[in-house]
Amino acid sequence: MVNIRKFCVIIVAIAAFTFTGCNELVIEDLPTYEESSLVEEGDNAPLFSATLLDGTAVSLADYRGEYMMLILFSHTCPDCKTLLDDLHSGDLFADYLTWSGDMAMTVLAVGRDATTTQLQEYCSKNGYTVDMIADNNRAIFNLYATTYVPRVYIIDPQGVIEKMYIESYPKKQE
Repeated sequence: MVNIRKFCVIIVAIAAFTFTGCNELVIEDLPTYEESSLVEEGDNAPLFSATLLDGTAVSLADYRGEYMMLILFSHTCPDCKTLLDDLHSGDLFADYLTWSGDMAMTVLAVGRDATTTQLQEYCSKNGYTVDMIADNNRAIFNLYATTYVPRVYIIDPQGVIEKMYIESYPKKQE
């Protein structure tokens, strides 16, 4: 019985350290949002070329002349899933999807650290229909940031980042 109590005390102590002490150390070592951002509002959005999950080749330059919402996410991130759920339910960015009068906004999501197969399964499981790119080696993500997802960039028709959100996003106003 004494051994079980000692074991329980050890487990509780490890858990307490893990959930408090380790997190504090990790949080202290993480960069701020500003430090982790490689672009800011007013910058030209870094150009990239990639392949959508359906095999279509795209380039960010292809979207010049229209508003774009670029979402950088991880398929293992609960907050990212919430963002994509809200996008597909119509609760996300309702005002932004018609940003400039009749000009619709294109949405492109880039899955950091994911293969095409992983994202196809993720979309199928969750019912996502937005255009997605697998960024398994972070080639696209590393143009914009060093850490933190989700990230959302509103890019104007000239390719300039008008607004960016890091680990947050506005919801439709009731």
